[in-house]
Amino acid sequence: MPEPKYIDQHVNFVQPEWYVVFHARKENRVNPQLLMEVVRSRLRTIGKDGSDYAVEVEADQHNINLNSNLDAKIQNPLSGIPATLLYHQVEDFATKHQLLEIIPLLIKGALVAQDPTNYEDIKGENALNDEEIECLRDEVLHKWKQPWALYATIIACSIGAAVQGWDQTGSNGANLSFPNLFGIGGKSTRDTMLVGLCNAAPYISSAFIGCWISDPLNNYFGRRGTIFISGNFCLWSVIGSAFTTTWEELFICRLILGLGMGAKASTVPVYAAENSPAAIRGALVMSWQVWNAFGIFLGFCANLIVANVPKIAWRLQLGSAFIPAVPLCILIFYCPESPRWYMKKSRYPEAYQSLLKLRNNPIQAARDLYYIHSQLELEAEIVGNHTYLTRFTHPGAGPVPFTYSAEVFPLSHREVGMGWAVATNLFWAAVLGITLPRMLDVFTVAGTFGFYAGLNVISLCMIFLWVPETKQRTLEELNFVFAVPTRTHMHYQLTKALPCVIPLFFVPQ
Repeated sequence: MPEPKYIDQHVNFVQPEWYVVFHARKENRVNPQLLMEVVRSRLRTIGKDGSDYAVEVEADQHNINLNSNLDAKIQNPLSGIPATLLYHQVEDFATKHQLLEIIPLLIKGALVAQDPTNYEDIKGENALNDEEIECLRDEVLHKWKQPWALYATIIACSIGAAVQGWDQTGSNGANLSFPNLFGIGGKSTRDTMLVGLCNAAPYISSAFIGCWISDPLNNYFGRRGTIFISGNFCLWSVIGSAFTTTWEELFICRLILGLGMGAKASTVPVYAAENSPAAIRGALVMSWQVWNAFGIFLGFCANLIVANVPKIAWRLQLGSAFIPAVPLCILIFYCPESPRWYMKKSRYPEAYQSLLKLRNNPIQAARDLYYIHSQLELEAEIVGNHTYLTRFTHPGAGPVPFTYSAEVFPLSHREVGMGWAVATNLFWAAVLGITLPRMLDVFTVAGTFGFYAGLNVISLCMIFLWVPETKQRTLEELNFVFAVPTRTHMHYQLTKALPCVIPLFFVPQ
């Protein structure tokens, strides 16, 4: 009889004397009776009765340290688990979270998640049918073949981005009129700073309040509720700004606008990222940047269309930004809630229903549900005892776009992490808005934009050295990516990546 050999982090079958050692993590102790049942099941498959063999349960001292992932390896938490033990884990999961009616589907989904490339080799009662296999193939061959619920979500998020862009440019045309009407149109330092302060007001309130209230709003109202509330802030504040009669009133209305801008910018990219499949997540979440720019374009168009309206042109320019906010507030509740938010709240049945709408086949929904759950359990081990201060030292908050920021933070503090990133972005936007009029007077146009070009060069170096790639990874797998020490990543970029990049740009082909 051949020797039974099975070596992994959970179970070791070892010769001599058929001695079996089960390694169980302290954080996830396994019932000894279940261990014996699995032992006997495994030994029966090789023709031995398990009653004569010893079982020793030990604490596994080899837990994965995701704070020092020197090899930058993405590890599947389901890999290597024996089938019998995996079945028991799935059954316990389904029992705990009121999913008993879909246990067979969850088992099939767990087997697919355990070995994503060999799902066609699954045999027996858990074998996939032709329709399920076809859907899993389409994830690779036809990755843009997605349900309409997913595209409706991205459309809503794109409208939210357009609202953001339009809000940013509504005051541009109005700057030609309201300063004189409000008595701050002079060339004095006071007047130019007050105009800059009115322009920067949304960024100030976004950076210091709006981005940070996204965490409690998401906690109580979910992703969709937060987007709806922030959309209403953006809707009514711009209408109010069109009826102001003093610069103080305009300043207050634009501060209120900033509350909506900050909460929305902190939530929309996260909502899009959490609903999107890993294969196309980057392209879909990038819609925030694309439609933000399109909203800026629409804002300039609106400024030009009403520029020649006598007396009230500036009011129309400020108030026109309400237009895209209306469909945003209506459409958002026709989209499914983030399944990861439901899972964060331990509302797994709702999470499964949401995944059914966002995926083409129930097998994909079951796979993603159990795989995300397994990754979140691992994530909880990493960040469970960390403060917000220590958590921010790992992903960082450097010069990164909204898309990247929406992906990199663990679910446990994704709202606060995204709020931090957006607050950083909008804080410097506020600084720019306040200082730009003065800089143009002192540095001239060439000097001012030369200064900003220099900042972009510095940002390029920082991104190259400090920002890892995240494409085609699930949000939970990014824990492994960011476990690579910063020094290790910098060393790789300088010694491996840079020598490959330089010939592309500086060596004649």
